[in-house]
Amino acid sequence: MELTEVRREIDCLDQSLREALLRRLDLSEGAVRAKMKSGDTEVFRADREREILETLSAGVEETKKAEYLAVLEKILVTSRMYQYAILCEESAFDAAALLAPGILPVSGASIIVLSVRLRGGQLNQVLGMIGDYRFPIEEVVPGAPRGTEEGGRSGAAAEESGEAAERSGEAAEKSGEAAGRSMRAASRSGDAGESPAGRAASYRISFRGDFSDPAVSRLLFQLKNECICVRVVEFS
Repeated sequence: MELTEVRREIDCLDQSLREALLRRLDLSEGAVRAKMKSGDTEVFRADREREILETLSAGVEETKKAEYLAVLEKILVTSRMYQYAILCEESAFDAAALLAPGILPVSGASIIVLSVRLRGGQLNQVLGMIGDYRFPIEEVVPGAPRGTEEGGRSGAAAEESGEAAERSGEAAEKSGEAAGRSMRAASRSGDAGESPAGRAASYRISFRGDFSDPAVSRLLFQLKNECICVRVVEFS
């Protein structure tokens, strides 16, 4: 085929993909609204996503499989992002609830510093999430200040204070080791500072954004629901 013919077919296929992807987002909205009616607001289902990826990648040529899975995973990530946006709006989420004690909200463009505690292997997922919201990442530093984890948990903080205190203790024990291992996000190789699967770890993540931007609220809402804990600890 000539290049012009190939491009013509790609353009036609892209239009079909556009319609299919928009329809899938409509169905994602239908799914989350059905969940809301039943009182189920869980969006991320690792088992469900794993099943989708395994089913749809079965039989795909090995030479194309990695790229194919990358596209499928992005579709699933985008679906979650859209569902969280709907839940965020419907729940009237206030991002100020995630401010650390003594921190006042700052309007206008600034660097927003988060203290997060993540499950093992979750760092790259979270950094990708921030990037999906189009917020430039400034820095990722392993370790978190003492006392930021208990209060940063989503609604379960009060009910799980004992568990939170234990996590805080673990972070304190590792603080000496973590303190000297900061890195620039822009130059990281993809797994810099990532904790092994199964091991929770704390990080300070800085990104550029406007705290009054609704997109920041949606991001924080998603982080609150997918991370062990998250707190806004600084504006600079």
